[in-house]
Amino acid sequence: MPLPSHKTKIVATIGPASESPTVMQRLVEAGMDVARLGLAHDTLDLQIERFFRLRAAAEAAGRPLGILVDLPGPKVRAGAWETIGLLPSRTGGRSRGAAAIFDGDGQLRTQYLLAGAPIGERRGNGATYYYLADRNGSVRVVVNDRGEVVREQAYEPFGQPRATQNATDVEDYAFDGEMWDRESGLLYLRHRFYDPAIGRFISPDPFAGDLFEPRTLNRYVFASNDPVNRHDPTGLADEPITSTPPQISTSTVAIWAAKA
Repeated sequence: MPLPSHKTKIVATIGPASESPTVMQRLVEAGMDVARLGLAHDTLDLQIERFFRLRAAAEAAGRPLGILVDLPGPKVRAGAWETIGLLPSRTGGRSRGAAAIFDGDGQLRTQYLLAGAPIGERRGNGATYYYLADRNGSVRVVVNDRGEVVREQAYEPFGQPRATQNATDVEDYAFDGEMWDRESGLLYLRHRFYDPAIGRFISPDPFAGDLFEPRTLNRYVFASNDPVNRHDPTGLADEPITSTPPQISTSTVAIWAAKA
C-alpha cells in the first residue's frame, strides 16, 4: 500500500454533511489522512456506523486512513440555569464591590456585600445573613440580622466541608471566602475552578512553571500544597494569607441591610 507523498497531514471532521459513503470515498481519494469523529455530538451507534464506512472507503481507495476519536470533556449541568449578574472582581487579591445572582426569570436570588472578603448576603425574600470568617477568610459561622447563628461550618485543610451544624439554604461563599457551587462542589477562583475534594485545580495553570522552583511544575497544585498559610485568589498565582480584616464601615452595612 503506497504511502502519501505529502508531508502535511489532512484531518477532516466527519459530520452529517460528510457521512455518506460517496462523500467519504471522495475525501479519502482527495488525500484525507485522518478522519475525526467527535463523540460530543450524535449517538454512539451513528459514530460506529461512520467508523465502518470510513474503513470501507479507505480499503476501496487502497490508502491508509487514521481515525481520531475525540472524546467529550466533563460537563457540569445541575438544576435550573441561573444568571450571575456580577461576579466579584479582585483588587490586590481581595474581593471588592458586590455580586448578584438571578434565576432564570430574572428575579434576584441573592445579593452579596464584599469588602476585601464576603461580609454577608441578602436573599430575594428579604432575609439577610452575615458571615463570620477565620484567619484564612473561610466562612465558619453565618448569623441572621438578629445575631442568631443559623449555620456553622468546618473544613478539611484543603477546603472540603467536614461538618455542618444548623444547615440552612444560605452561604454561597465558603472556603477561603470564595464562591462555592453547591451542586458541583467547585470553588470559583476567577481564572480556574478548584476542587477541594481532591485539593487540586481541575484545569492546568497556563504558566508552565519554573525549573528553579519545583513547586511550580505541578500545574494543578493549589497554594503550593500549603493551604493553611497560602491561597490562590486568582487561580494563577498563590500568595501568603494575611490576617488583615475587611475594611468596611458600620454605616455601609446598615444602609445595605436597610434595603432588605
